[in-house]
This record gives sequence, structure tokens and C-alpha cells, in this order.
Amino acid sequence: MISRKTRNTDFTVLGNIRELFEEGQNFSGKFIGHTRPKEFTGTYQIAYQDSGVNVQVNSPEVFSGNLFMAYQPAGPFKGKLNVLRFPITDYLSPDKRLGYGVQQGYLTGGITFSGTVISPEVQFHLKADQFIINKVGYYSTRMDGLLRGQKLIFHNFGVEWNGSPIFNADYSWDLAADTMALAIRGDNIESNFLAETIFRNPNLIRGAFSYRIFAHGAFERPFVYGTVQIENGVLQGYPFNSISLTFEDSLRSGANFYDLSQHVLKIQNFNYQNRAEYNVDAHGLLGLGPEAPIDLNVSVQGNILAELPKIEPYFRNPR
Repeated sequence: MISRKTRNTDFTVLGNIRELFEEGQNFSGKFIGHTRPKEFTGTYQIAYQDSGVNVQVNSPEVFSGNLFMAYQPAGPFKGKLNVLRFPITDYLSPDKRLGYGVQQGYLTGGITFSGTVISPEVQFHLKADQFIINKVGYYSTRMDGLLRGQKLIFHNFGVEWNGSPIFNADYSWDLAADTMALAIRGDNIESNFLAETIFRNPNLIRGAFSYRIFAHGAFERPFVYGTVQIENGVLQGYPFNSISLTFEDSLRSGANFYDLSQHVLKIQNFNYQNRAEYNVDAHGLLGLGPEAPIDLNVSVQGNILAELPKIEPYFRNPR
């Protein structure tokens, strides 16, 4: 089987047929998924029965299950696939879209097939745990989803970081168009996971986070935007009352979307309030990489000089 985008061989099926010219034909064989760094392999059996077709598959390290399909369009479509707990990083490549930022993670759960042959449904009950993303962990989630037609939907799944909830989300993926939509929300979450995951600096900022982040469009390069509010926090060791941020994401031409260092945020509005001493407002561009561009228009109101003794020792003890 050939990928419609890369023309690479993604999947290979080998098999033989028994009782070819008789009723009750049986197919059996092997399959190979050409993933990297490991390929997943397994066996299958297809049996033609009086009422329909029964399929059994087994990949010893990844999954096993069965599926029954009636001959008539209105007949039953039912079965179950058990997903064994396996390290997802063994099979992510060559899909760099998903594998680039994931260094570790395990997946387990089950997939249930139901409905009719003409109108099938696939329900997912999956658990992901011990994920390390952008060298930060551990993330975990439980996902209950539905595949109907060409659309995959996960509704209100929660994500935790080291056992603490960090957000809930709704996600949909149109497989035919290869487009996606994602809505993430979190309220009053006391965590520095954003600073550590995005900026790789766990001490950059702490506080009670509330945020709404959205993404939609082509799976390869979705458009991302959102708002972030942080209350009663600490920014690089300096306490503040609140920070609010409204932004849109942009990506350098030809860059990999899943490499965070290639992103540049368009800051539409940034407001920093420091203990009633001064306010900072800003807008412009802020790159996420170490050599990314920064072009911000900043205005300050209040007693900004109050920060000098914290920055320069001379103002604390002049000599």
C-alpha cells in the first residue's frame, strides 16, 4: 500500500487462499507496517461464513482483535480491537508531524466497532501515559473518541502533567481533507508546565493559569491563536498581580510545525501589572527559538524605576 502523499510503501500484506473454488473460503497471511524505528508485524485470518465475513488480526506487540461484517448493507458491523500497552515512539516515524516533539509515551486501550455495514461507527477508549513532549514530562490522558464516516472526534478529554490536571480539550480530524480543529481550555491551574514545555525553563514563570487556545486548518500547518491569563504569579523571581496575553501563531516558511523553536508569536495584546507600581503593555513579534526574532512595541505606566534595586545591586547599596 502506497502513501497518497509521499509515494512510500506504508503497509505490506502477504497471504494465501484456501478452498478458492469452494464455499467457506479462508484467507490468511501476514502484514507489515513500515514504521520506524521499528516495524509492526502481525497475522490475519479472513473467514467467509454463511452470514458474513469474520476477520481476526494479531500483532503481538501492538494489538489483537476481531471484526464481523455482514453481507447485507444493513447487516451488523461489530468487533473489538485490544490495544496492548506499547511505547508509541517505537512506531511514530516516518510521521515527523507527530514524532518530532515526542520523546517518550505509552498507549493502551480498546477500539469497539458497531453499527451497520453501510453506516459503521468506531469508538475509541484509549489511555496515554508517561509522555515526554519537547523533553518535558510526564503527560498523561484518557481519550474517548468516535470515528464516524471520515471524521475522528475526541470530546472533552483531559490531560494531566505529573498527576495534576492542566487542561480539557475537544479535537476533531477530517481524515479525507486532512484538516483538524482543536479547542483547549484550562482554568486556575497552578502549574509552570507551559513555561517548561514551550520555553524549557521551569523557573521562568509561575502562577494560576487560565487559557483558551484554538487550532484549525490543515493538519500539517494549522492556524493557532488564543488568550492566556495568569494571576498572582512570579516572573523570573519578580512577583506580579496579573499577566494577560492575546496572540496568534505564525511559522517560518518551510519549517516543521511540530518544532516549537520555528514558531513566532504575533502578540496582539500583552498587559503586565506589577503590584500596583506599574503596568506594561506590548504588542509585536516574539519568536520561541533561541535565535528567533523579537520585535515588540512596549509602553510603561507607573514607577518602573522601583525595579532598579532588584536588577542592579548599586541601587541597593551605592558606593
